[in-house]
Formats: sequence, C-alpha cells, structure tokens
Amino acid sequence: MDEPPSVEGAVAVSEYFLLLYPYLYATGDVTDWSLLSHSECTFCANAETNAESMSVLGQRSEGGAFTLIESSGSEVTPGAWYAVKVDLVQEPSVSVNATGSVVEEFPETKRVHVDLAVVWEGGEWAVREATPTEAPAA
Repeated sequence: MDEPPSVEGAVAVSEYFLLLYPYLYATGDVTDWSLLSHSECTFCANAETNAESMSVLGQRSEGGAFTLIESSGSEVTPGAWYAVKVDLVQEPSVSVNATGSVVEEFPETKRVHVDLAVVWEGGEWAVREATPTEAPAA
C-alpha cells in the first residue's frame, strides 16, 4: 500500500488488511497478509499460522466475506502511529477438506468491531495489532 502516513492512509490500510482475512483462509496464500503484518503482531501471526495449517491439511474456508460498515482513525504519534476502528459484517462460512466435505461450520452472520494499531515505519505501513470483538446485532 502506497498511501502516505496519515489517518486516511491508516484507515485504508486497515480496511484492505481486514478484507484479506477471508482470502487468507480461502487460499492459504499469506503473501499480502505477511507484507502488512508487523513482526510483533500476535493476531497477524496467529491468523497466518492457522491459514497455513489449514492449507497443509488440504482444508480451506468457503464464504465468510466481510462487508465494511464504518471505519475511523486517529493519529496517536504524528506520522508514525495510528489507532483505527473498523466495524464490519462477516457472512457465514464453512471449512472444507480437499474433497469438499464440510469439516466445520460457522452458520451465523456476525457483526464484528476491530480495533487496530497501525504504524508507519521505514516508509511502509504495518498492522501492529488487531483486536476483533463480536458486536451486538444492529
């Protein structure tokens, strides 16, 4: 992402990052996710490890698309550290094995709130942390 360091850039990075989440589990492709993940981001590392583990087992996720509802951000440290809040809806999904058989179901549509810490370091964006919480239904 080539957005300059700004609140708008941090929000754009956060939205793109979260929209990668379903793709990560559907494909096992962690390339773009890894590029935006800070080395100290526990959430990022766990998602990457889980997606890779599913892929090794021949599993993938189907469904689970995110729809962004609202995003906002604030500058914590000028030009370096941003706090971003994103509200989204996650559609139902299933995990399937290599033959297409369902191994796990997530049948509920969920409303999710995510707090993110986004940093601009060395001329690049990175998600330093993401904390999702299920929000009450609207």
